[in-house]
Amino acid sequence: MRRTAARLACAGLGAAVLIAAAIACDLGLDVDGLERGCPGCSDAATDATDASPGAMDAASDVSTTDAAQPAPCPSLHGSPMQRVALRDGTAFCIDELEVTNDDYAAFLDGGADAGAPSAPGCDPAESYVPQAGWPPIATRGKNPVSFVRWCAARAYCAWAGKHLCGGRTGGALDVTLVGRPEHDTWTAACSNEGAATYPYATAYVASACNGDQYGVHASVPVGSIATCAAPDGGPRDLSGNLWEWIDACDATGFCFAHGGAFNSPESELTCTSALRAARDGGLDTVGLRCCSAAP
Repeated sequence: MRRTAARLACAGLGAAVLIAAAIACDLGLDVDGLERGCPGCSDAATDATDASPGAMDAASDVSTTDAAQPAPCPSLHGSPMQRVALRDGTAFCIDELEVTNDDYAAFLDGGADAGAPSAPGCDPAESYVPQAGWPPIATRGKNPVSFVRWCAARAYCAWAGKHLCGGRTGGALDVTLVGRPEHDTWTAACSNEGAATYPYATAYVASACNGDQYGVHASVPVGSIATCAAPDGGPRDLSGNLWEWIDACDATGFCFAHGGAFNSPESELTCTSALRAARDGGLDTVGLRCCSAAP
């Protein structure tokens, strides 16, 4: 009887039944049918005189989606992306995870060497195959790709519909601004715009991420260390595992990477730490992740 009365209330079959349904709600009775079809129990008695089947049908068609909710980051090749909202009202998207061996294999299999746009200083005919450790053994498919030259990292992100993380406007970052969260998107994402020293906190925790003191002394599958992210969620492994190329190069052919690696001491695992390495060199401690514009 209680469930039937609630359903009659949603159908708008009389003020007396509506009021009864409202009382049932107040008493904590089973009104599942009412909750699914009506705007709310508390409105049933108040709006009894206005209720009609047409009015109730119209109410059930109203969307509850928040119009102000920002659009999610695009679904592109490789890692899912997370939106980073900045205090100035702008936003960008960054890969949740480092680019894996499996991701990079898809890039190579998908025509990576077929004329991908090249950056200044990059040879468009250059092979993007990692300089060592390729192909990886099957069990390391989810580990971050390494031995990738800077030009190859930039080409991967372009192929994936993204770009290497650089300046706030989406272009290259001036090397004098590397590590400054008001300019450097990678550092802004890692440090919550300078509020944290490490992605997980302001104080160093040796067991939080895969640095030298973590004790593995090799890369681990991306995202496998739950503590290596902000407490409220965010991109994983921004500290340790592998350094990550960013879009910042100087005039002498050296480019920068952020985040530290599995062999890095505490000082290299901060959100502002940076490695300067040759553009045309692939290292076992350097990988990548990508950024994109927010929709």
